[in-house]
Amino acid sequence: MPRHRTIRAVLLASGLLLSGAPALAGGFGPVAVLNTPTTGVHPRIVDLGGVDEYLTVEWVADAGSQRSLALRVSLDGGTSWEGGASPSGYQSPRIDHCPQPQIAFAWTTKPGADRQVGLGNFGSDGVLAVTGSDVTRPDVACLDTDLIAVAVLITRDGATRLHLYAFDPIDLATPRAHRDLGPANKGSTPSVAGTPERLAVAWTDGSRLRFKRFGVVQTDAAVTLMSSPTQTIESTTGQRLPRLAMDGARTVLAWERKGDVVARVSHDEGASFGSRTTLFDGSPGTGKVAILTNADVLGASIVVSGTVISEGITARGSIRRSTNNGTTWRQVTGSEKTGGYVFGALAGTQAAPSVILAWDERIAAPAKERVRAQVAP
Repeated sequence: MPRHRTIRAVLLASGLLLSGAPALAGGFGPVAVLNTPTTGVHPRIVDLGGVDEYLTVEWVADAGSQRSLALRVSLDGGTSWEGGASPSGYQSPRIDHCPQPQIAFAWTTKPGADRQVGLGNFGSDGVLAVTGSDVTRPDVACLDTDLIAVAVLITRDGATRLHLYAFDPIDLATPRAHRDLGPANKGSTPSVAGTPERLAVAWTDGSRLRFKRFGVVQTDAAVTLMSSPTQTIESTTGQRLPRLAMDGARTVLAWERKGDVVARVSHDEGASFGSRTTLFDGSPGTGKVAILTNADVLGASIVVSGTVISEGITARGSIRRSTNNGTTWRQVTGSEKTGGYVFGALAGTQAAPSVILAWDERIAAPAKERVRAQVAP
């Protein structure tokens, strides 16, 4: 994102307090209702991000067979919210911030023959399409003011592979670099994050959680991606949907593992990672499953958000935070919400980070559902 790392959907929580980093002082500010609740329209938040005081919440609204994308933007750190587009036909959308007022979008078109990934930025758009193939499940990251990375899955003749592209934000029709990273699981969205000098991708391939780093060299003529060997973070069944975030040398990798949400943290640009920590306990044998929504890092602050769903009908989510490279984690005071998916991210500065909290009522599903947001200074 614009501050040189992706801001992804945080995790949804079991509500258990974890030892570690102190709670944020000051608590969350007023609750903002971002949508106009409408009977029969069911919103689900899909992404959340912020840079400095520039914040965005994005959701998909389902109304029977119709699906539209909506978003709200705050330019003042969450004091007021405005804007919002509602195009139809969006599947699996992701966003990332570029320098204000730009936002990079990626989405998959409706099911059908030869699905495509659409790309958008204020002032530019493009399409990733491969004849005879389905291009799906994108993730997008702003690495710098003039470089956007996009990871997608391309399926042809029953085989799915992960592809990585780099674009200039003002020309999303012509890739400046492209890499085929090998086999990937069709049902698990990859994650991409980076800085102006470093790029990383995480994905699942069979039972393996994979991670790959690149050095980034930009000239007027070309973008060169210098790869390091692909790492296998862990090999076990039940791994899916990783989320990456980077800021400087610090990298957080969170993912869903056998019904839980777990995370590992690196402080050397992903060359190595600390031990795995379970942040949301799904206890699938008891009918509970933990869903990862986002992961983010800004300076010494790391957040992961998630929701624990019980028997498919109740939900409790929150944000977990660490300030010591993932050694210990604690639930952010005031972040626990019930009834839907909880997302968290970071904005502000490294010296004074703010936590952005957004949640919906998708699981509780009342007659009229709200999308709400708060910011903790």
